[in-house]
Amino acid sequence: MPKAVPRIENDKETEPGKEAPSEKASVLGTRLVCKGEISGEEDVVIYGAFTGNVSLKNHSLFVNPEAVVEAEISAANVSLSGSLVGNIRASGKVFLSSTAKMKGDIVASKIVIWDGAQFRGTIKMEKAGS
Repeated sequence: MPKAVPRIENDKETEPGKEAPSEKASVLGTRLVCKGEISGEEDVVIYGAFTGNVSLKNHSLFVNPEAVVEAEISAANVSLSGSLVGNIRASGKVFLSSTAKMKGDIVASKIVIWDGAQFRGTIKMEKAGS
């Protein structure tokens, strides 16, 4: 199977299927270490470390390459480029980039696992709204 050609957006090379957070996204910075629960009505971007639960019913979670997350995640979409120990339940798409490291289970309607991603767990495909 031929390798997909990365798209060029804003002079940056991105992997196919990878979305960008909205301009109004909340950000957990690189030097922050947080424990607890994240829930809300906007996209969330994690650069630092987070342990707990994430609930973003109609929004997306972005875990950047330097991020370390240990959480149960429920979101519309999840884009993982960093490290995650925990489970993901998404009503939309889950994207594991080439730098992603995940131990846990995924339940989603669409899943993209890019070449180079490390994944240990199970995948269950469900139609949106199931």
